[in-house]
Amino acid sequence: MTTEILFDQRIRRLIVEETEALGKRPSYLENTINKGDVLAVVKKVIQKESSTYKKLVDIGRKDLTLESVILEPEWKDLFEAEELEICRARLEK
Repeated sequence: MTTEILFDQRIRRLIVEETEALGKRPSYLENTINKGDVLAVVKKVIQKESSTYKKLVDIGRKDLTLESVILEPEWKDLFEAEELEICRARLEK
């Protein structure tokens, strides 16, 4: 399997994990990735802090954010340095 396919699967698992933690589905992300390329959608979503990100931070679950997943070592080649820095900086707040 390609790294992009594995990333797609990881993001879909993340949605399940976020749903369990928040008690509701991250509908924007889920609806958007079901319509197109997961990697392109994730790159767009991380450009600004999402409401799901804020909710996860509020309950102490930064580990379930897109930003946290993007920084997992196996995905680093899928993202530009600037995108990785956005994620790093946001998680360090």
